[in-house]
Amino acid sequence: MSRDHALILDLDGTLVTSHFRNRDAKSDALNLLKEWLPSNNLTIDDNIRDYFKIVETAPLDAVEKASLKKKLSEKIEWYELESVEKSQLKDGAIYLLELFKDKFPIAIVSNSGINAVNRTLEKFSLNGYFDIIIHRDNAPDLKPSGSGIKEALKILGTKSDGSAMIGDTPMDVLAAHDAKVYSLALIDGVGKIKDLEQTWPDYMLKSLKEAAELLKRLWLQ
Repeated sequence: MSRDHALILDLDGTLVTSHFRNRDAKSDALNLLKEWLPSNNLTIDDNIRDYFKIVETAPLDAVEKASLKKKLSEKIEWYELESVEKSQLKDGAIYLLELFKDKFPIAIVSNSGINAVNRTLEKFSLNGYFDIIIHRDNAPDLKPSGSGIKEALKILGTKSDGSAMIGDTPMDVLAAHDAKVYSLALIDGVGKIKDLEQTWPDYMLKSLKEAAELLKRLWLQ
């Protein structure tokens, strides 16, 4: 297997369809945070990453922080697992994975928790395709930080300048920029085209099949 390139993939909304009720999940999470941190200024428009960040800096002792983080993760996980049960494998997913399997390392970098990620991979029999899986419970930081991508590349022994991230949200594109890998934004996922455009991805693509053909030209020909 060549280490010249690495293929980094988001999961929910990228490889599988997303049915995550984002605003409902955030609303429940905010209610929990208000109970513990009444003076916090977070809103439903903030990123879920910010919800976890405020726990880290909260005026709580270590045991309280761990307890709140666990409760927050469980709140969000309920909606993630609900989405998994409704999800479908997106067209082109297996084609893409088969095209690069055993040629270059393939990684998942997802903001979802370990249980939702594992359930998704199990549901669609995808476990054998990935060399490393980064999720909310083992990531150094969540997207839009590029820390998860950097961690995957470090473990894989692959340089950033030959690697690419495929995702469907502005957070995926921003994480790719931060990690200095090529950003391939899918317009058939959760992210709105105008929002994706504002993050300046290297490529905007209609489908996984189109992404696969692009990388095939760049990496295999």
